[in-house]
Amino acid sequence: LLRKVCSSCAEPVLLDEDTAEILGTDAGVLVKNPVGCSACGGRGYVGRLAIGEVFAMNEELKELVMKDVSASELLAAARRAGMITMKEAAVRKMIEGQTTSAEVMRVLFTEV
Repeated sequence: LLRKVCSSCAEPVLLDEDTAEILGTDAGVLVKNPVGCSACGGRGYVGRLAIGEVFAMNEELKELVMKDVSASELLAAARRAGMITMKEAAVRKMIEGQTTSAEVMRVLFTEV
């Protein structure tokens, strides 16, 4: 789950080069930065957003599973069928202004 940036106080900022490189997107894209206000209790975030990595089984994938192919072959077929990764889903939410780059980095790259 990603924290949802507060729409009342979030400020637009340019995504820095280092973060853009890690996330596989363009530097300089406008993203939101949490500020904090009375609407969010000073936190800069209100609510949560779900991200996931799900793909629908199709005939090609069924055949590959039955053939016991490698994970990389299965992933390639799933990507051809339209699957997006959790990282891509999170980056989309960030670019759409629903969450922040710091939140994406925290969720995707913090060890548990």
